[in-house]
Amino acid sequence: MSTSKPIPKACIFDIGGVVVGSPLVGINKYEKQHGLPFNYLNVAITQTGKEGAFQRLERSEIDMYTFYRQFGEELSKTELMNEWYKGFCKMRGMQPPTSLPSSLKVDGRELFGIMMRESTRIDPLVAEAIKRLKASKKFTIAALTNNFSPPTTTSSSSHEKVPSLEEELKHLGLDKDTALIKSFFDHYIESAVTGMRKPELGFYKHALEIVQAKPEEVVFLDDIGINLKAAQSLGIQTIRVTPKSSLPAIRELEKVVQMSLISEEDAKKEEQRLAKLQQKKDSKLYLLFRSFTFIVATPYTTAMPKSFDNQYDLPYPWARSALAVWHKYPNPFATHVVSMDVIEQSYDPETDLLRVERVLGVQQGAPGWAVKLLGGTKDTYVREVTMIDPSNQSFEMTSTNLSLSRYLLVKEYITYLPSKAIGASLHQPAGMTTFTQKALIECTGLSGGMLDKAAKKVEEMSQRRFGENADKGKEDHAGTATWFRQDSEGSCGHWSKDHDMIVALPTSINGDKYCGQTVVVKYKNKTIRAKVVDTCPPCDSRHLDLSTGAFAALTGGNLDLGLVDVQWHIQG
Repeated sequence: MSTSKPIPKACIFDIGGVVVGSPLVGINKYEKQHGLPFNYLNVAITQTGKEGAFQRLERSEIDMYTFYRQFGEELSKTELMNEWYKGFCKMRGMQPPTSLPSSLKVDGRELFGIMMRESTRIDPLVAEAIKRLKASKKFTIAALTNNFSPPTTTSSSSHEKVPSLEEELKHLGLDKDTALIKSFFDHYIESAVTGMRKPELGFYKHALEIVQAKPEEVVFLDDIGINLKAAQSLGIQTIRVTPKSSLPAIRELEKVVQMSLISEEDAKKEEQRLAKLQQKKDSKLYLLFRSFTFIVATPYTTAMPKSFDNQYDLPYPWARSALAVWHKYPNPFATHVVSMDVIEQSYDPETDLLRVERVLGVQQGAPGWAVKLLGGTKDTYVREVTMIDPSNQSFEMTSTNLSLSRYLLVKEYITYLPSKAIGASLHQPAGMTTFTQKALIECTGLSGGMLDKAAKKVEEMSQRRFGENADKGKEDHAGTATWFRQDSEGSCGHWSKDHDMIVALPTSINGDKYCGQTVVVKYKNKTIRAKVVDTCPPCDSRHLDLSTGAFAALTGGNLDLGLVDVQWHIQG
C-alpha cells in the first residue's frame, strides 16, 4: 500500500525570501553598518507585536510616511530593545554581548529602503520553477505575501527637501520588476489588500478559498518558520526556503509535484556557486584557527610536544549535542569553571557562520609542586574560540591557556560533527554526534639541566591529566544534555520537554479533559499557543502553569517576572 502524498492542486509561494531576496538580509546589513549585534533590530521588529509599525503597514493601517516616523521611533528605544535582545539570546542559549547600545537613532526610511531593495532581486531558479509549473497547466499558482501599499503621493512633510514620488519609489526598489513578479501568478494575495498577514490563520484560509483547494491539496513555500508552522497547523504541506540557496527547496518541490522544475545546467551552476561559498567558508575557518594557534610566542621549546587524541560517539543528535556544549559553562556539572566572559560574538550571513570568542576562568587541580614551579595560582584563564555552522552541522572549538603561557602552552582543538557510524541510525533514530579532541602540550621557557627534566615531567603530568579527564568530560556532556533537555510525562501521558510550548491546566476545571488541545494565552500585546499535557493541582481556576519555553515566548524571554496575569482560553 503506497503512503506517498497525492500531487497537489495548488502551489503557493511567499514573495520576500522566496521569489525575491529577503528583507531580513537588509536588516542585517543595516545592523552591520551601524555596529549593532546580529538580529538586534529584527528581534525588536518581531517583539513590537501585531500593533507595531511594520505590522500595521502590512495591513494598510498607516501610510508610508507615518510608518517611517513610527518605525524609527520604535527601533530607537534601546532600554526596551536590550531587554528583548537579552531574552532572545537566553532562549537560544547564546551569551548576549557584553555591551548593548545605550542610545540609538534609527532612520526608519533609510532602514526600510535597504530592506526593500534587498527584496526586489528575483531568484532566477524560483522564477524558472514557477514558469514551468504554470506552463504545465496542472496547478493553480498563487503568491501569499506580507506586503504594503506603495506611496501614491509625495510626502506632506514641511521639510525643505522632500523626495518626489518617483524618487521614493526608486528608494524602495519599486520602480521596476513589480508588474513582472505579479505576472508569474494566477492569484496574487496581499496583506495590504486583505488586512490580514502571515502567520494569521485567517490569511491562509482566505488563500485556500481563492485557489479553491483543501489544505491537503496545497504545497506552500516560505522562508520563515512561524509562517510555515501556521500553514502546517491547517494541514497544508510546507517547504522551507533557506537564505543560502533555493536549490534544496526546489529539489523538494520537484518530488512533491513530480516534474522537473529547473534545467540541469542551472542546477550545476548553483551547486558550483555553493561549492565556492563553502571553499570561502573553509578558508575563513583555516585562517581563524591558524592565526589562533600561534598567538603566543614560545622562546624556548622542548624537542617534541606531548599530544593527546580522543574520539567517541555521543548518543544525541548534533543539534542537541551542540546546545549542550553551548550550555556547558558554567553549570553544576563543570564546577571548575567559575567565570565566563564573552569577548566578541559575530555572525556572517554570507557563510552562515557564528563566531564566538570568550575567556573562561578556571580553578585548576594541578599539583602544588607544578603550580609553585611555574609561579602561578589555582586561578587560571583560558581563551576559547568557537565556530558554529548550523547549515552544515559543524561545531569547532579551539582553546589556549592565557595563564602561565610563557612556561606551559596547552592548545586544544575539538569538533562535534554528525556521526557517520553505520549503527548510529539503527540505535539512535535521531542520529548521533562524533566528538573529536586533539591537544598539544608544550612546556616552554624551561631549559637546561634540571629544568629540562622538570619540563618533561610537567608535560607528562598534563598529558596524563587529559586522559583522566576524558571520561569525566563525556559524563559532563551527558549530564548537561540530560539536564538541558529533561523529559517528563504529564498526567495526559504526553512525553514533553520543558523548552516545548506546553501548559498544565488547573485540576479544578478538569484539566485532563483538555489533554492534547491548544490553549491561547495572551499577556499584554503578546499571544502564544501551547499544548495541554498536564494538570496543575495548586493552580486555581484563573491560573496556568506554563513551561519555561512557553513562559519565555510569552514574556519576551523575561523569566524573572514570576506570577503574571494573563488571559487564556481553549482554542475552539
